[in-house]
Amino acid sequence: METWRSAMPEGMHLKSDGFASSLFAPNAGATLGDYCRGHDIDYDDERFLVRLETFIDYGLDFQRRYVPDVDQRNVVSLRRQRECFELTLDDETVIAAEKVILAVGITHFGYTPPVLARLPAAKVMHSSALSQVTQFAGRDVIVVGAGSSAVDLAVLLSRCGAKTRLLARGDAIRFDGPPSRAGKRSYWRRLRHPKSGLGPGLRSWLYCSFPRAFRLMPDSIRIACLHRHLGPKSQYHLRQTIERDVPVMLNHEIVQAEATDDGVRLSCRNGAGELTTVETEFVIAATGYRADCERLAFIDPKLRSAIESVDGYPRLSSCFESSAPGLYFVGLAAAGSFGPLMRFVYGVEYAAKRLGMHLR
Repeated sequence: METWRSAMPEGMHLKSDGFASSLFAPNAGATLGDYCRGHDIDYDDERFLVRLETFIDYGLDFQRRYVPDVDQRNVVSLRRQRECFELTLDDETVIAAEKVILAVGITHFGYTPPVLARLPAAKVMHSSALSQVTQFAGRDVIVVGAGSSAVDLAVLLSRCGAKTRLLARGDAIRFDGPPSRAGKRSYWRRLRHPKSGLGPGLRSWLYCSFPRAFRLMPDSIRIACLHRHLGPKSQYHLRQTIERDVPVMLNHEIVQAEATDDGVRLSCRNGAGELTTVETEFVIAATGYRADCERLAFIDPKLRSAIESVDGYPRLSSCFESSAPGLYFVGLAAAGSFGPLMRFVYGVEYAAKRLGMHLR
């Protein structure tokens, strides 16, 4: 739960529906709905947004119930030693293991465009490094991005008193529609847009139902589908605040960024091809995540070179095993093989069942 606790801003809501936000245990009573009903928290499979604080509390409760003996030490080195793996922990303890499953989440993969990455750390940060927005109260801030993280942050910053602007390369900020009321969808609409853990839609349903088939597609088609599906889109209830309180600069591609005495100067090319200049005190890059095995610095270079990858994602077997025998990947890193399902909490059930059966 470390990513949710430290890399997400307080006050946000999950993008996924309640029924799609449950962790997986093989027995009854482990879902998010069960937790909410047991703690007198308003819950509905689809109609209520899931608060970040609720999900964190649920996750920690799940861990205490089902995985009580978690070792909180960090792994600082992973290397191959003859017939086993050797893991060095942050207190210099060394552990040997025959098999290792890397469930590293998204924290290692935060992507900041090179044009912004060259700015000094005092002038820019990736959205994953920001959990408290109140430090920006009264300051001028530009959030770069068009997706859910960018919009969430822009709204939270505006509410805390920051002078906030949203800068996006695209031509629009897109929002989900409000949840449909139970019983109002026609049979034809349910057939054309079936419900799934990734939202309504035939493609989302297919990606949830057939991750093994997704893995069998050619590399180029598989990666293209992964990049195209579920593009930047924000929750419907944020639209009013964005339109009322946050100036949005669309069709602005940053071509140069330089630090000034007072902050940052961004040179942007607008939709007409003209160069414009935008100045601010601070820039937050809400520019998403890109899986890349090379960014897992704790993996020994020799072992890392043995991991075959496609567009940064490790190439995995049908049992989540990489080309380095005994080394497995789940979560976002597995999305390159098993599809968009692995980018969301909803994918944990498939991964747990498949990998559990294989190891057993």
